[in-house]
Amino acid sequence: MTTDSLPCSVCAAPIRLLPQGWQDGDPLYCEAHQVLQGRDPRLVVPDAIKAAEDDLLGMEPLIEWCLPCLTEMLGYLLRGTVTYGCAFPKNGKTAFLSNNLAFWDAHGVRVWVMPTESRPKGLITRLAAFRAGVSAEEAMSKRLRVRADHGDEDAKAQMVALMREFQAMQQSVETDGCNIAIEPAPRLTRAIFKQSCHAAAAGGYDLVVVDHVDHIGGDASKGESGYSASEAVQYDALEFAETYDVAVLLMSQLNTSRVANDPLFRYKRPITDWVWMKGVKDQIAATMFGIYRPMQADLDDKLLHAVRTGEAESWKVAQPNTMGIASMLSRFNGSRPDRTLALGYQDGVVRDRDHADALADYASSHGIWTGGPSERPRRRVA
Repeated sequence: MTTDSLPCSVCAAPIRLLPQGWQDGDPLYCEAHQVLQGRDPRLVVPDAIKAAEDDLLGMEPLIEWCLPCLTEMLGYLLRGTVTYGCAFPKNGKTAFLSNNLAFWDAHGVRVWVMPTESRPKGLITRLAAFRAGVSAEEAMSKRLRVRADHGDEDAKAQMVALMREFQAMQQSVETDGCNIAIEPAPRLTRAIFKQSCHAAAAGGYDLVVVDHVDHIGGDASKGESGYSASEAVQYDALEFAETYDVAVLLMSQLNTSRVANDPLFRYKRPITDWVWMKGVKDQIAATMFGIYRPMQADLDDKLLHAVRTGEAESWKVAQPNTMGIASMLSRFNGSRPDRTLALGYQDGVVRDRDHADALADYASSHGIWTGGPSERPRRRVA
């Protein structure tokens, strides 16, 4: 070997022509071992060990859900991973998300939100209404304003509370900055999604939320369909989460074709087979859960038949004031996908059920009759 050459890091063969940009101390590879460039286990494994140690001992605050029982079942929203929350349309995604956004904001979790079904004002109205204890639907539909204008004292008090909350949010932005940021683009495409993610990383946000990921538009100039754009965005989300060590929550819709011929489907515990783009989401998700309205036990066959034939409204089969959460996939705990949780839900607020409620939920979900003998129906439908 001459003084003008350096040895290959693997076989010590002399290398006379150094790669462009090479610096003293960098590994060198001869032509036979060039494939190891960037893959050398002597470099990759030590780097991975250091990253694993940093991840395990990292001091970043853990991101919890709004209720301890949710965190216990679903686990934390982990940085570097993607979580999916799935539901049929109009079945609780927005209400669930509003409760958690208010909780994260109050606990200093910085959240970057990309709403695909509303403008920023819609999300702000929902958040303010939740904080003020006002129905967001009443406010956004203008019914609250009309009632107040016609002298309804309760509506007037709610309007005052809502405006006070808007002012408090404005003051918080001006003095403390913003824990919740909202992507302002009226239509989310793959390009805008990537730009928005990079902005979230640059701003130091802890969590990125998309509501919902199946509502991403394709780029017509490139002949891109909405389906292919949504599929690509989900892989982009995983790459973003892993690259920038940010948690990502993608809200998603269950496949509505499943309920086309059976209105009772939306009241059953969701499973992964109902997920739109199931194959893609199964690969990407660290955690996947479903949101639904649980069906009552011991329903009369006549009512079930009437609902299926459209003679009765389907909401009559649901457990009142109840939101169901089903763990559908958990990469870090294989026993959790079979678990379900019933939460109390009233006036837009999700709460943990008390002990008596929990026993009733268990009995209902397992077909156990809890009434008196004379009240027992002739047939029970689980």
